[in-house]
This record gives sequence, structure tokens and C-alpha cells, in this order.
Amino acid sequence: MDILGLTPEIQKIITKDGLTIPSLHKLWGSFRSRKRLNVLTDADFYFPEKKLAVFCDSKEHHSSKESTDKDSNIDKSLAEIGIFSIRIFGQDIVADLLPVD
Repeated sequence: MDILGLTPEIQKIITKDGLTIPSLHKLWGSFRSRKRLNVLTDADFYFPEKKLAVFCDSKEHHSSKESTDKDSNIDKSLAEIGIFSIRIFGQDIVADLLPVD
């Protein structure tokens, strides 16, 4: 739990109907398993109390038109099921770390 009283869940699969389950990459890694689950996306962090999905993306892999369009479509689909999403570039996280007491 953080200072705001929120507890993030790490590496969550979010399905198209809003179900969230642990990612467990090896378990759900096959295309057939992911299709059966109707997977929408994998969030790096998910805050169920706020219905907030956080994605930590690399600028190199998420700057192309194709990638930004794909991310935008995922964000719209999440919004349709009531989940807000934010995307943060990894280099921005490293460049702006707050001191931890």
C-alpha cells in the first residue's frame, strides 16, 4: 500500500469484459490461451480501487505510428469498460525519480 492507500497489482491481464487476472506469462503466453481469455492487454500495474491501468513503455518500441495507433485503440477499449489508462516512458521514470524515505 502506498501513501495514498492504494495497492497496485503487478503484471495484470485485462480482458475485453474487464476481468483482471495475474499475467503469469508462461501460463497465458500461448496465442490460443490468450485468445480464449479474450485478452485486451497486459498492464504493468493495475490499481483496482481506481480502475487504473499503468503502462511503462519504452520510447523506442512505442513511438511509431503503428504502435501509437495500437496503444490508442487499447486505451479506448479500456475506457469503454471503465478503466482509465496512463502510459509512461521508462526513460521518464528513470529521469524523474522521487527520493524514497
